[in-house]
Amino acid sequence: MKRFHLSRREPPDVGSDSTDAELIAAIAAESVTALRLLHRRHAPWLRTRLARRCADPDAVDDALQDTFLAVWKSAARRRGRRGGTRRWSSAATCWYGR
Repeated sequence: MKRFHLSRREPPDVGSDSTDAELIAAIAAESVTALRLLHRRHAPWLRTRLARRCADPDAVDDALQDTFLAVWKSAARRRGRRGGTRRWSSAATCWYGR
């Protein structure tokens, strides 16, 4: 019986000048640095949007955390698809608010 060896892809190098698509590709390869950069880039406007819909700051924090957890879990499926990261994360945030 042959054993399958799953090789883990090295995440690409990312920095503050990386595009959202590059960050998503790195997150798909399990780069925590890329997730941190994406969070710094998008969390402020997501927090503002959520705060307009919910007066409870703890609920806003929970929704924001759940949104970026969803990004982490689904980045591999998202990589290469059309549409911006902002629209994608905004949709995840709206879904959470239901």
